[in-house]
Amino acid sequence: MKNPINLRNVALLAGAALFSIGAMAAPLDLPVTKTETVKYSVPDAATVDGATALYHKLQETAARVCGDAELAAGDSFAADSYSSCFTNALGKAVQQVGIPMVSAMHMQSLASGKLTSNKALSSETVASR
Repeated sequence: MKNPINLRNVALLAGAALFSIGAMAAPLDLPVTKTETVKYSVPDAATVDGATALYHKLQETAARVCGDAELAAGDSFAADSYSSCFTNALGKAVQQVGIPMVSAMHMQSLASGKLTSNKALSSETVASR
């Protein structure tokens, strides 16, 4: 025996299909995490010049993994996002390095309000020996 086509079931099925297509088409706002390894020598970083060079290298890497600061400059949301990414990535990298002189430089940059990327924007910097 044939099942009669129920208009209500067809409407529900069509609605579910449209809802599913809309859900698939919607962009996912998932954080993207980028990592980059920074190689350094502990003995070299124990000197003022070495620690300065390492800190600058960590800053450059944080800026690079966080995106393009120049593109974000015209958009306040993107600029805030870049700034937050840069600050967090650099702080995490400095902590992972664990070299007191580099940590002191970072704390001085934070205290002076001069913590900025060298470029004019869920990433992260990973440091390794």
